[in-house]
Amino acid sequence: MRFYFLLLFIALQSINAPAQIIFNEVQPANVFTYPNGYGEYKDWIEIYNAGGSAVNLQNYKVSDKLTEPNKFIFPSLNLGAGERTILFCDDEESKDLTYSWEMAVMSEENWKYRANTTAPPDTNWRNLSFNDAAWNSGNLSVGWGDGDDATTVSTCISVYLRKTFTITDTSRILGALLTLDYDDGYAIYLNGVELSRNYMSGNAATRPVWNAVSMGSHEANRYRYKEFDWLEFQSQYIKSLLKPGTNVLAYEVHNASATEGDLTSFAWLCFKVAKTGPPMFPAPLAFISARYPSPVFCTAGFKLKSTGESLYLFNASSSLIDQVTFGSMDFDHAYARSGDANAQWCYIANPTPNAANSSGTCATN
Repeated sequence: MRFYFLLLFIALQSINAPAQIIFNEVQPANVFTYPNGYGEYKDWIEIYNAGGSAVNLQNYKVSDKLTEPNKFIFPSLNLGAGERTILFCDDEESKDLTYSWEMAVMSEENWKYRANTTAPPDTNWRNLSFNDAAWNSGNLSVGWGDGDDATTVSTCISVYLRKTFTITDTSRILGALLTLDYDDGYAIYLNGVELSRNYMSGNAATRPVWNAVSMGSHEANRYRYKEFDWLEFQSQYIKSLLKPGTNVLAYEVHNASATEGDLTSFAWLCFKVAKTGPPMFPAPLAFISARYPSPVFCTAGFKLKSTGESLYLFNASSSLIDQVTFGSMDFDHAYARSGDANAQWCYIANPTPNAANSSGTCATN
C-alpha cells in the first residue's frame, strides 16, 4: 500500500513541469454543441499542443482513472504547434485516422492565364506537360466588365487559367473539395482530366473550343454573398488523377456572348489529408472551413460524468503529463482554460471545440 502511494506521489509530481501536450477543454454533456464525424453528439476532450514544434501522439494515453492509464491509446496522429484535436468519449472506442482539410490551390495566389480573343496556338493547355511560360500571371478573379476582378483583362469570350501545386505524399490524400465561382460557364481539369463543367455544351470527351459561348447566363455569387459551387471527390477517384510531385489545376471560363456584360473566375482546391504527418498545405479560408470542418474520429471507450470527475493524460512513455478535475456541469457547458494553455480553468457557457479558447471572464457554473 505504501509503495502504491509512493508511485502515485511521483506521478502527480511529474506534472508540475509545464507539458507541451495538455488538456485544454472538456465537455461532459454535449447535447447540441459539437457533432462527431457521424453527426452524433458525444462527450469530448480537447487536447492542445502548447509547444513550438509538432508532436506525434502515437501511444499517448487518456484515462478517467489514474490507475488505468491505458483506457485510450492514441494512434499515429501528428499535432502541429498550436494545433488541437478533439477526443470524443463514448461506450465504443474508435481509432480511425483523423484528417484535416488543407488548401492546395486558392484564387488569391498567382495563376497563369490567357485571355482569349484569338485561337490559342496549343490546345494542350489543360495538361501537366504544357509550357505556360509565355502566359500572363495574376490573381483570380481574372475577368472583365464588373470592376471587382483582381486581374482585369480586355473584353474576351473566354479565359484559360492554370495553377500548379506539389503533392509530397499521395497516400495521405483521402478526398478533395473543389469550390468555384464563375460568370458564365466553365470546365475544370486536374492533370488534363475533366472534373466538372456547367453551362458548357458537350461532355468530357468533347472539350470546349476557345470561342464557345456559355449555354446560359450564370451570375457570379461571391460579391452577392451567395452560395458557391461545392464539389467533393472521393479518395479512390482523386488519387487516380494525382501524381507525386507537380500537378496542375486548369480552369476555363466562357462568357454567354462575345459582348455580354462581364466575365469572372474563382477556384479553390482543398484536399482531405490524413494527419499521419506534417501539413502539406495551409489551412483553408474561413468560409471553406466553416462548411467543411476537420472533424476527429478518435473516440475513447469511456464516457465523461456530468456530475464531475478527473481526467489524466499520459505521454508515450506512460508518464503523467497533465490532469484536470471538473465539477458538476449543465448540458452544453464546458470546463476550459481561460485562453489556450492558460493555467486558470473556467466553467463556460459557450464551448470552443477546435477553436481558440477565450480569455474573457469566467462564468459561474
